[in-house]
Amino acid sequence: MKNQRTRASFLRTPHLILPLQKHLNAAILHSEMKIVHIITRLILGGAQENTLITCKGLSQRGHDVTLITGPALGPEGELFHQTQNQKYKTIIIDSLRREINPI
Repeated sequence: MKNQRTRASFLRTPHLILPLQKHLNAAILHSEMKIVHIITRLILGGAQENTLITCKGLSQRGHDVTLITGPALGPEGELFHQTQNQKYKTIIIDSLRREINPI
């Protein structure tokens, strides 16, 4: 019974919890991660647009972000122009592409 009262009283003391939570959130926000996203073709499409949004957001939060992609081949259109003047690095690897496989 005493253990339950202690736990319940701790939950009613947000002045003890909130400073710790703010400290932990600040530590997480200020720690830089090295992040690499790899996508085979930077063409028009949902997965590619999501990757670009993620790279932009993470780099704006101070993380070291690199996007690795293959050439934008095909009739779909390309998204390379959206990688210009961003805070993340973009590396194009010519061999990172899908092979033609009609069968």
